[in-house]
Amino acid sequence: MSEANEKRSPEAGTKIAACVRPQELSHSAAIDEIGPGRGSDSRRLLIVNFILAFESSLSNSLIAYVTSDFQRHSLLTTAQVVASIFGGVSRIPIAKIIDIWGRPEGFALMTCFATLGIVLMAVSRNVETYAAALVFYRIGENGMNFVLDVLVADTSKLRNRALLLAVMSAPFLATTFAGPAAAEDFLLGIGWRWAYGTLAIIIPFSSIPVLWILLYTRKEARKQFPAAVRDSGRTWSQSVMHYAIEFDALTAAPLLVMSAGLMIKYRMPGTPLGLVAMCQVLETIGASTLVVTEKIAIMAAAEHTNVAMVLALLALFTAVGDTIGLGVSGGIWTNSMPGLLEKHLPLELKDQISRIFGSLVVQLSYKMGTTGRLAIMDAYGEGMQRMCIAACAVLSLTVPCALAWKNLNVQDKQMKGRVV
Repeated sequence: MSEANEKRSPEAGTKIAACVRPQELSHSAAIDEIGPGRGSDSRRLLIVNFILAFESSLSNSLIAYVTSDFQRHSLLTTAQVVASIFGGVSRIPIAKIIDIWGRPEGFALMTCFATLGIVLMAVSRNVETYAAALVFYRIGENGMNFVLDVLVADTSKLRNRALLLAVMSAPFLATTFAGPAAAEDFLLGIGWRWAYGTLAIIIPFSSIPVLWILLYTRKEARKQFPAAVRDSGRTWSQSVMHYAIEFDALTAAPLLVMSAGLMIKYRMPGTPLGLVAMCQVLETIGASTLVVTEKIAIMAAAEHTNVAMVLALLALFTAVGDTIGLGVSGGIWTNSMPGLLEKHLPLELKDQISRIFGSLVVQLSYKMGTTGRLAIMDAYGEGMQRMCIAACAVLSLTVPCALAWKNLNVQDKQMKGRVV
């Protein structure tokens, strides 16, 4: 086999640069000599992996002290759980981003998310800001690691992939010890804010070599296979609409999240009834639209003979979600209300907390305007606010999940027999 043919063989094709967008290549192509599998390039990837692993270990060591510094150590687990959920679910839309836009663009976007999160951590003045920053960072960190994993898969043979992925995870052996040690030095020295400030500089600069690899490889791929590169021919406005459809950005999901967020503020005693009704109307519009579109989406993706099964599967997941939601809300209510009643009830009624908590009749027995009824209403309002916060956090996951839906043209779905 000649050298030219060898470079274009199927085996070599596994090393096609991942940074070339799939729609830009009309056939399998290989560029053995410029793939990121070279030793120097692999070292650059290992450096970035080491820094990400080091930051993760450092941040996990600092978070308890950060929340304690804000006098809100009790929110430690909440912040970590929310950030972990967002980071995990975000990989679905990230996969679509790197397939449609390209590996370099996806890696750059995730680097921006991670850097933004680190900067916000460094300047945060309350635990709420820190928790939001942690979400941004987890999305960016998970996204960067995900792109690196995909890059390894794109540029290696299947039989060597397990070894390469294991090597890419090797930095965790060192950072498991280095992260806590560095965190201790920062805490005893210049403070935890400078720990994040230092990483806010290191992360973007350490990512530059990887971006260079991705961009250079794509450039070389386009040179070697010019016929495979094609222009979309779309105008700017057409491109905006194209990507809006690709990512299903026109879903009702954001409306549902917005309504839940508004309920955090307006689901309190003394709020005008019209504002509460407005939130309920927005929630109804968003939820009802989402229910219909998700059924259409799952039916469009399945063969007609399997429609009953996929609808049953959807109903199963809905039932499981309802059950989990009821369990979480019940847990929040049961664990919050006694303490909230203790907080709001006047001194002469504190011995009635168990009776009040255990009976709606007892609660309603206090007349409107009395100190007991007002205290119960305040406790209810704060308890409902906590549940609304949890609901909004969970509903936020519907946005990246909806963005990951495949865009299917329902007009192309034809069925035999009588149809409506």
